[in-house]
Amino acid sequence: MVLNDKMTRALKVVAVFEACRGLLVLFAGVAIFSLIHQNIQSVAEQLVGHMHA
Repeated sequence: MVLNDKMTRALKVVAVFEACRGLLVLFAGVAIFSLIHQNIQSVAEQLVGHMHA
C-alpha cells in the first residue's frame, strides 16, 4: 500500500497524539507512585479541597 502525503500526515498526527497520551499516563503513574510514601488521606483532602474551591 502506497501512502500519499495526506495519509502520512494523518499517521504522524495520530502517532504524536498517542505519544503524548503515553507520556501523560507515565507521569500520572509516577505521581501516584510518589503518593505511596505520603499520607494518602491528607493528599486526598487537599485534592478535594482544591477541586471544590
